[in-house]
Amino acid sequence: MIKKNKEKFIFTCFLLSSICILFVALMNFLDGNTTIGITFLLLGLSFFLLSTTHLKSHS
Repeated sequence: MIKKNKEKFIFTCFLLSSICILFVALMNFLDGNTTIGITFLLLGLSFFLLSTTHLKSHS
């Protein structure tokens, strides 16, 4: 039971960090910094994919 809660906590942390990074990417796009925006967009998407694969592999 504790391990399941730990895995869910890790999933939630990855998910929240990906949302924050995607928000930063959006703010960079709105400011006109497209190169940095694309970098943060790819980083946010990779964190999102990492969180979903982590959840699927441990469930």
